[in-house]
Amino acid sequence: MPFTKEHLANLNRFRTILLGIALAMQKAAPSTAEKSLWKGLENSIRKIGMYFIPAEVLAQKGASKVLGLRQRVYQFAEEKTPRGRRIRIVGVKEAIELPMRHVFYGKRLTVRGIATLVHELSHFPKPVAALAKFAKKYNLTLEQAEELLADAMAARAMKLMGFKDSTIIREFYGRRMLFPQIDYFKMIRAAMKIPKEVYKNLAKIRRPLTRAEAERIRKLIEKRRAEKRKRLGIFRMPMPKRRIQAA
Repeated sequence: MPFTKEHLANLNRFRTILLGIALAMQKAAPSTAEKSLWKGLENSIRKIGMYFIPAEVLAQKGASKVLGLRQRVYQFAEEKTPRGRRIRIVGVKEAIELPMRHVFYGKRLTVRGIATLVHELSHFPKPVAALAKFAKKYNLTLEQAEELLADAMAARAMKLMGFKDSTIIREFYGRRMLFPQIDYFKMIRAAMKIPKEVYKNLAKIRRPLTRAEAERIRKLIEKRRAEKRKRLGIFRMPMPKRRIQAA
């Protein structure tokens, strides 16, 4: 099944909702460490690409029964020219790559697909000292701590999306064997307890813009475009006025 405009629209809707959740959680975060986690998720949503492999392609590769996640490496960087301008060339960037039917049922995202995407987007570089402190607290390895944080963030995000607790727990049921040292579901349930402040922040983020706000944003965009044109030496020529002749 090819990737269509309907698939893209549903995926963009998911990313927009998840971005709102990340912003709301940053405002309500009780500590700098937790705020940095949701800031990292925000950056992932904005920057990480997603690629979905159709079942037909997997079948051709002899991997139709294999469900795996791979990350492809892309490169982006900047280079200075003699005039001081910057040109984008190849650098390093990650992209999430998943079998299409794991994420979509028809043209809509599945619950399992949403859980997987949020989990993978939650894998971003974290401060080693903070991760080591978290791992030591629960007697985990660094790899286990990274996976547990990604699971907890995914569970909280899904709760804020409106999924029932039982639905969320079901999606993480097979993960508990990775963490024999702790009560895994106790941690996931704790992550699903949402402070009221988060819902208030989420409501503010989701509300439609007022006319004054929309006008202010429009002027800001025009100002930035004008500054960019000036910096690059591009000047917009005024359009000549048409003369209207009387009949």
